[in-house]
Amino acid sequence: MVIGIDAREIQHGVNTGIGRALDNFLRWFGALDDEHRCVLFSEAVLPAVYGPRITAVVAPPFLATPLWDQAILPRLVRKHRIDLFFSPYYKVPLFTSAPIVSTIFDLMYIFYPVRWKGTGLFSRWYYRVFGGVMAAKAAVIFTCSEYSKGEIVRFYRVPAEKVKVIHLGLSDSYRPIGDAATIETVKRKFGIASPYLLYTGNFKPHKNVSTLIDAFEKVCGAAAGVQLVLAGDRDRYFDTVDRRIRQSSHAAAIIAAGQVSLDEQIALYCGAAVFVFPSLYEGFGYPPLEAMACGTPVVSSDRTSLGEIIGDAALKCNPTDAAAMAEQIIAVLQDADLRRQLSERGTARAQAFTNALFCKGLYALLLGRR
Repeated sequence: MVIGIDAREIQHGVNTGIGRALDNFLRWFGALDDEHRCVLFSEAVLPAVYGPRITAVVAPPFLATPLWDQAILPRLVRKHRIDLFFSPYYKVPLFTSAPIVSTIFDLMYIFYPVRWKGTGLFSRWYYRVFGGVMAAKAAVIFTCSEYSKGEIVRFYRVPAEKVKVIHLGLSDSYRPIGDAATIETVKRKFGIASPYLLYTGNFKPHKNVSTLIDAFEKVCGAAAGVQLVLAGDRDRYFDTVDRRIRQSSHAAAIIAAGQVSLDEQIALYCGAAVFVFPSLYEGFGYPPLEAMACGTPVVSSDRTSLGEIIGDAALKCNPTDAAAMAEQIIAVLQDADLRRQLSERGTARAQAFTNALFCKGLYALLLGRR
């Protein structure tokens, strides 16, 4: 079988959850030894090479993205005699006879009001109408949680059996660090003193970081010397968070670390007293699992998919209630036995989300065996 894949999400590196999942799968597939192969379609040369069974085809941008989607891509699918086309997101080529497996990880742009209000009229129409046409075109829709499956079935009115759930997998890189000196080196780089709370991710409104800062201010009243470390790219959404930091009476204890490397991120996870994830909307939710895999106690929002993903391995809270969030954080900081229990449960939970399990599941889906 020749599997065609829209690889534009990784043509400038692995910078998104979608890109991470695709990159993980391609690296796993490239190490296999069977008769199937992949053809990757992109607008620019891919920075990674995945092996001899994976061919990369570049077709430069053509006017507007929808024209590339619906004119260039179908031609490439025919030219390279693709047996099955896999899209790592909801966009699919409508004018192709090849069966399609599409991906919808979440419907945040539709169901999360702040993002919806910030979307233009054309985009609103596109997600509602054209998104539905694409969902109908796909033979199978791959999603990453039962929560997201329910949203897709309800909104796009597709049969439940058409939507297949495969939980995403963690990189093997996420694990406890035995060398304390490595953690201390990273802490010194960012001016961190123990104990500290950690958040990793972006600063889009649904990540709810301002409420985390509200909770942190309450934590400071009960636990002296605690710091809050925010690790994530200082993109345009960070401006709102930065203003909230500067307004805080505990601004000196809040460290905006900016974008960190993978090794630095893992060291920050391993050194944290508590990882806090206050998100209002997630289709899956990588960061809590990453922290768990590193042995770090987690306090997480209970919204959307997060309860499904973290199970009973974390303390859950209402992410809109800063006082409740602070109460859970303080409980972890002050109870060594609770920290140990959460660390043990989290490490065990993370083992159910390995990259190998994800890749095997996705490959079986693409081969029609699920």
